[in-house]
Amino acid sequence: MIPRNIDRGGTLARAFAPICTLYYPGDFDFRMSPFTVLDHLVGLLADSLPWFLGGALLGAALEAWLPASWAMRWLHSPRASVLNATVAGAILPGCSMTTIPLAAALQRRGARLGTLTAFIMISPILSPETIILTAAMLGAKLTLARIILPVIATLAMGLALNAFESLRLKPFQPPPADAVGTVDLKSNCCGESEATDGKRTFWRSFLALLHPLWLYFLLGLLVVAIVQAIVPPRDIASYLHGGVVAYLLAAIVGIPLYVCEGAEVPLAYGLLQAGVGIGPAFTFMLGAVGTCIPTILMAPRIIGKTSTYVYVAVWLLLAIGGGWAVSLL
Repeated sequence: MIPRNIDRGGTLARAFAPICTLYYPGDFDFRMSPFTVLDHLVGLLADSLPWFLGGALLGAALEAWLPASWAMRWLHSPRASVLNATVAGAILPGCSMTTIPLAAALQRRGARLGTLTAFIMISPILSPETIILTAAMLGAKLTLARIILPVIATLAMGLALNAFESLRLKPFQPPPADAVGTVDLKSNCCGESEATDGKRTFWRSFLALLHPLWLYFLLGLLVVAIVQAIVPPRDIASYLHGGVVAYLLAAIVGIPLYVCEGAEVPLAYGLLQAGVGIGPAFTFMLGAVGTCIPTILMAPRIIGKTSTYVYVAVWLLLAIGGGWAVSLL
């Protein structure tokens, strides 16, 4: 969602403007003050932290209570697992902040590289509620494009990465599971109940999932807050009018904007009403929700650096190419 403005009238920033002029020579623009960055950061935390913690809780639950036999059946097949991950990511609610902790838990269950990347790719783009909202506000054409194009790109990327991993190509080997924390899964040898053991495993898994990711999460949000202070979301439409550059800007601007799943639809609708073409608007819609700086910073811990580069490249190709294709329909 768009960050809530805790200082709507600029009262806080104006109050401290005289102090800030001691450190910023010349005329002081309160809209660009450090307090504006703090304002955005608090709003981003309020919007994203529940999803991030929710993903870690769900991932810990998978580790504590998901049977190993189920994981072997659904996550280890080089081909079927990509389809399973794509379907699961498309039906689970949440945003990219939820996806990374969940993917970390799946990695520790032995999920393949392409399977993990497919899940990270599709999860923030598709969900039942966003499809309904897209159909209601943007019409059938953009809704079908939003479903079909990401699914094709995700399946192709996931299958390719699993194939590279099977060939044992060094750049396409997943990082060790301990890169995202480890949990001691000792058998119950003290007569404790299985439920008690499951609860202890759950909380150990929860903390282990958060430990290597929280710093990248906060660092990414800080970068997003700074960018949002420099280029407010309401000013984006002025940069997206016509030309090939509009598609590239629409995709790139979406990365630091960070909107939670569902908020990208009214944003795209607003761009269309402001006169932005249907192609750049579609590109921006996918770009704003498809990935974000915290996700990109956390992804190498789950899928490795090379696969993260592939993931970002495919995402850019999907957003820009999808927008261009929609404009031709």
